[in-house]
Amino acid sequence: MYKNNNATGTRHRWHRIRSKSLYQANGERFLALAGGTMSLLQIAQYIKNKMPAVGVKISTKPLADWKVKLAALLGNQKAKAIAPLLGVNRNASNQKAIKVLGWAPRSNETAVLAAAESLIKYSAIQ
Repeated sequence: MYKNNNATGTRHRWHRIRSKSLYQANGERFLALAGGTMSLLQIAQYIKNKMPAVGVKISTKPLADWKVKLAALLGNQKAKAIAPLLGVNRNASNQKAIKVLGWAPRSNETAVLAAAESLIKYSAIQ
C-alpha cells in the first residue's frame, strides 16, 4: 500500500493503522503537526544557527509585505505565489492526535532540521 520505507513513512503508516484500530478514531482525521507555529524568519534563523554550512546561503533579513505585493504587481511569479499568504496566520492544533491517539510529536526545531537535512540529502537544495 505504501512505497515509502523511510522513518516518516513508517510513522505515517503507524498512525494510520493506530487510528483505524481505535474506536474513537473511526472516520476521524488527525493533523500530524509539531508544536506551535514558526515564521519563515524564525525557521531561517534556526537553520542558519544550527547548520552554518547551509546557513550562509539563507537570508535572515525581514522583507516588508509591501515590497512583496509590489513585486507581485510587477509580475514576479514567486511574489505572486506568496502575496496572498501575507498576514495569514494558519494556526492548527495537534491536540486531537495527542489526546485520541496518544501521539507524541517532534518539536518544531527537530522537524525543521529533519526537513532541511532531507532537502540536502535529495539535492533539492545544495
